[in-house]
Amino acid sequence: MSDVRDEHAQNPPPDDRTEDSVLAYVVQQTARHLGEPGGAVDPALSFYELGVDSLDLIIIGRRVGKRFGVRLEMRDLLTENSGPKELCRIVVRRLPQPAPDV
Repeated sequence: MSDVRDEHAQNPPPDDRTEDSVLAYVVQQTARHLGEPGGAVDPALSFYELGVDSLDLIIIGRRVGKRFGVRLEMRDLLTENSGPKELCRIVVRRLPQPAPDV
């Protein structure tokens, strides 16, 4: 059973790759590390303004990268303006494109 969940975590279905779903996942992971409900996280704020420390940010980045199959660099996470919305934009730009139907 855990293999199926791990596989899904690495390769979300195509409808799960929308900007809204990426942002929702980033907000969920941020809230989880802050010990807050997801609705308490304003995605427009920076991670610094939200109170996310660098260690939590690295963990969030790894989970988000693994979930959506993208590589995130430290500089993507630790810039002054980096927040859930900006991280979402980076992830969406780097999403692997689905193979064309043949």
